[in-house]
Parts: sequence; C-alpha cells; structure tokens
Amino acid sequence: MAFAGQLPVWVKGKVNEGDLIVANGDGTGRAISRGAATLADAQKAMGTAWASSTDAGLKRVHVAVGLGLAGGSWEHEKIKQLERENAEIKKENAVIKQANTVIKLENTEIKERLDQIEKAMARGK
Repeated sequence: MAFAGQLPVWVKGKVNEGDLIVANGDGTGRAISRGAATLADAQKAMGTAWASSTDAGLKRVHVAVGLGLAGGSWEHEKIKQLERENAEIKKENAVIKQANTVIKLENTEIKERLDQIEKAMARGK
C-alpha cells in the first residue's frame, strides 16, 4: 500500500468504529465487524473504521489505512481461534470414535444374545 494514515472512504451501510472496511469493487466499501469477518474479508479489507454511523445509505467514513490496520494481528488471532476450534473438534471426534467402538461391541453382543434367544425359541416349538 502506498499510503498509511487516514482517508475518507465512501461506505454503504451501517458502520461501527473498529469495523473492517472491505472493498465492494465499485469504489465503495462496506463495514464488517471483526468478529463476523472471514479471512477472505480481512484480505480484501482496506482499513479500519474510525467512526460509527447508523445511516444505511452511502456516506463518507474516516478509515485508518496502512500496514496492519486492515487485517494485521486480527488475521493472527483468527488463525489462532480456528486452530483452537480445530483442536476441540479433534477431541470431540476422538470421543465420538470411542463411543462408536463401544456401540459396535454392544451391538455385536445384542446380536449374539438375539441369536441365542431365537435358537432357544426354535427348540421350544
């Protein structure tokens, strides 16, 4: 990026201070809260809103632009969050696999008992 600082940017929709401002591709931007932004949003971000507006229309918003002001440490935090979620999913998956093994064993035992019952009933007829 050739410029670092603040610039007025045409933004469509509501904006909260601290939101990422992402390019719409038509010369305007839109605000996305950092919590709702995806990595793709962060990569397209032009900066961080310095002001809030409840106006849903087109308006000029001062945006901090430059290195680290769009994605920056946010991307690092998002990656760490995804890594934590992935680790949790792996733990849950291991628990499910273990439960599935137990269920399979119980199912085999139930089938064997049913076979025994059916044989006993067949002999009793």
